[in-house]
Amino acid sequence: MKDVDSKRYQDVQDKINREAVNVAAIVKVTRFDSVKMTVDVQPLSKHLENGEYQSQPPILSVPVASTQSGGLIIRPWIKTGDVGLVVYVDHDIDKIVANGEETEPNTERNHSTSDAVYMGGFVLGNAPITGLPDNAVVISTDDAKIWISVSQNGVQITGNMIIEDELQVNGNVNIKQNLTVGQNITAVGNLEVDGAAAIYGSASIGENIYIGKNAIIAGNSAIDGNLDVEQNLTANANVSITGNANIGGDISVTGKITAGSDVDIAGTLTLAGINMNNHTHGGVTRGYDNTNPPN
Repeated sequence: MKDVDSKRYQDVQDKINREAVNVAAIVKVTRFDSVKMTVDVQPLSKHLENGEYQSQPPILSVPVASTQSGGLIIRPWIKTGDVGLVVYVDHDIDKIVANGEETEPNTERNHSTSDAVYMGGFVLGNAPITGLPDNAVVISTDDAKIWISVSQNGVQITGNMIIEDELQVNGNVNIKQNLTVGQNITAVGNLEVDGAAAIYGSASIGENIYIGKNAIIAGNSAIDGNLDVEQNLTANANVSITGNANIGGDISVTGKITAGSDVDIAGTLTLAGINMNNHTHGGVTRGYDNTNPPN
């Protein structure tokens, strides 16, 4: 009988010890600090206490795991309500998280909720993500309206693109919506923009350029192929076009226009304030005399 009581006691102790070891938990984010890269989380699994299931206490200032090395980082963005996973490190992590150096732990605690690390979220079964390309690594909004994919076929971007510095592309560029470039853009192949394009530096395009809406180019531009703009073109510097130019709307150029081929203008051409479509000349006489400048 004594042996039976001893075994029962040991079983109870083993159960208590197992329950005291924290491994991982599914949690909901209640706060995100984007500077310190920490989150406050609420464990979603209730625990049994005194015969009743009760909510677990929140875990505060949990470090967020990210891909960081070699001076580079992929920083996740987290919002309140995100559901993700935390793991509990074997030992006290306070000193290590503070400076990243080998050190003795502050305490002798093991597998404590105080030593949690947020590993990131996951897609819930009732909120699947659809509309993204297959066989690719994708960065996307959860509604799949804006995304970047990398696959064996190349890089594809859906959504507006804003580039603060230079853009250099060795192949063709095809943008389904708008393009805004803060400085220069260089493309060896074609540049095709279905929306509007604003380039605040220079543009060097090795082949053709097509813009579905308005185009603004602030710097000097060299286009070795054709220029096709469905609406208005505004250029605040010189434009050099080797091929044909087809502009559906108005043209406003502060600098020079150099065209190596024909320029076809369906609307009115105005030079230095003079209408070239229906202007007149004064001083017209018979013979070989020159006329006056256009009116």
